[in-house]
Amino acid sequence: MKSMTGFGADTAKLGDSTVSVDVYSVNKKGLELAVFLPRKWQAMERLAAAEIKNFLTRGKVVLRISENSAAIGGMADAESIKKAVQKLGEICRSCGIPFAPDARLVFEMAKSMETCAEYSDADLERDWETVKGAVLGALSKMEAMRSLEGDSLARDMKSRLGNISSLVDSIDSLKSGTVENYKNQLLQKLSSMGLDIDVNDERVLKEVCIFADKCDISEEIIRLKSHIRQFLAAIDSVEPTGRKMDFICQEMGRESNTIGSKANNLEISKKVIEIKNELERVREQVQNVE
Repeated sequence: MKSMTGFGADTAKLGDSTVSVDVYSVNKKGLELAVFLPRKWQAMERLAAAEIKNFLTRGKVVLRISENSAAIGGMADAESIKKAVQKLGEICRSCGIPFAPDARLVFEMAKSMETCAEYSDADLERDWETVKGAVLGALSKMEAMRSLEGDSLARDMKSRLGNISSLVDSIDSLKSGTVENYKNQLLQKLSSMGLDIDVNDERVLKEVCIFADKCDISEEIIRLKSHIRQFLAAIDSVEPTGRKMDFICQEMGRESNTIGSKANNLEISKKVIEIKNELERVREQVQNVE
């Protein structure tokens, strides 16, 4: 089981430049990808997205790839930059716009000119081999973090499921006395009203049978125990199980509510409240499981 939250980063050398890759993921019902690349590498977006899909099936994933050039000289030659600045100055003056070039403007223009330079498919394929290595390195580190957090979530949820299981066992043992208590309370009430009715009176037996049928929670307990076993199996699964676990949580909540409404027993009602408290914490954790 893995968490949907993780972060990874890696770098690679590409000629005189350094390729930097950062990737992080957060919880999301589906898979949402956002890939940010330098302009000349925009065609790599599809390739990078395919690599991400090999690692994740759910979550919002943001991948950023940048290239840090060692020097301006690697971007464009000085003469080309000079001509570009002069041309920009002429345009500004013709429009009546003040023009005061500085080092930052020269640097940005140099980067822009390098981006706009001819970049062939062969160049892209060559560069992708290097970029891919950094992407896979970052994704692997993110995956390790997701697995580590997944282990932590699994331990917490197993502990809470153990508490829920113990509470269900307690409810199972308490339910056997519910009908008998109701029968005794009914006879006491009839007696306090001055009605001398035998315990074997047909009317009393009928009333007790109706009550027993209404408050029978045996099926709900069986289903709740089954859901607990399914949830524990999902925790140990190597496949993404977040959606399945979320559904099982809903079903456990449904059975708990039914038990609480049918039981007509104060002690059982208290146990149901404890189950729902634990279940709410489990449901919060499930929202971050892939």
